Amino acid sequence: MTNNLRIELARQGMTKAYKLRSELGIPLHKPVRVVDVCMKMNIEVRFLQLKSAEGMYANNGNKPVIIISSLRPRGRQNFTGGHELGHHVFGHGTNVDELHKKNDVYNPDEILADSFSNFFLMPKLAILNTFKSYGWDSKAPTANQIFIIANYFGVGYTTLIHHITRNLKLISESASNELLKFSPKKIKEGYLGFSPGHSNYYQIDNKYNIDVPLDAFVGDYFSIPPSISYEGVNLEEMIMKNGERILRATETGISKLTNNSDWAMYLRITKPQYEGLAQYRFMED
Repeated sequence: MTNNLRIELARQGMTKAYKLRSELGIPLHKPVRVVDVCMKMNIEVRFLQLKSAEGMYANNGNKPVIIISSLRPRGRQNFTGGHELGHHVFGHGTNVDELHKKNDVYNPDEILADSFSNFFLMPKLAILNTFKSYGWDSKAPTANQIFIIANYFGVGYTTLIHHITRNLKLISESASNELLKFSPKKIKEGYLGFSPGHSNYYQIDNKYNIDVPLDAFVGDYFSIPPSISYEGVNLEEMIMKNGERILRATETGISKLTNNSDWAMYLRITKPQYEGLAQYRFMED
């Protein structure tokens, strides 16, 4: 495959992603939760414990179905959801995205779906807007900043680095390589002061968009400033660190964070490796 063809496929993926956002009334400066979008489009979404596949798209002429492996990290699940949605909007047939499928880098349909997912989940305007809201330089980000923004958009640390390097051209390959030397595990330990294992860590403040819920797993950790309070029985307060309260998700359900004035957002918690229809993933035990 020529480089020019790859560039053209990436452009088509971007165009289709931005067009769908426009059709659904989703602004380009905001993050999006792709599973919610799929359900809004009457696409059935299921989570299954697929060991050898990332996900699957099927359309037998009735109701299209997207299956996402619940064995992957949250960021990977979201990107897979965007990828399978890409197969849908491009009219591709039934497709199984196997784990570590080597030929995908040469498959036009897979390149289109990957490009769609990148730009649907992480539009350039949204990325630049988030850096600006934090007062950070998008052309010289630190590893901690990338980690926080990746969580904000619901994608993986490495995924965001590759996107702002290869697709958005915000940073150079050498800067990208430096950022890739840092591991999310070490970044989480630096924030928390202990190892959270496979659990994730989210740093939340009133820069998070109130229109978009934050999806996380039971066992994940969150830091909130003293000005933000929380409502919900599925969170427990652990410790105070650097003037912020560290919370941990203890069970499935939906909690509300608020600063008691003009800002509020929702945390939606599901079990790791949840199996079932997507609309039931946050139901309390």
